[in-house]
Amino acid sequence: MKPYFLSFTFLLCGALSVLAAPDGERPNVILIMADDMGYEALSSN
Repeated sequence: MKPYFLSFTFLLCGALSVLAAPDGERPNVILIMADDMGYEALSSN
């Protein structure tokens, strides 16, 4: 999957979740940023 398409998809989903949230309620958003993290660093295997 192309990185631009994936980034655009996440951006679009985030924008739509903010618009769909009722007034006075903030959406629960967790942003995780990692640099130089490989597959072996996740301990998910």
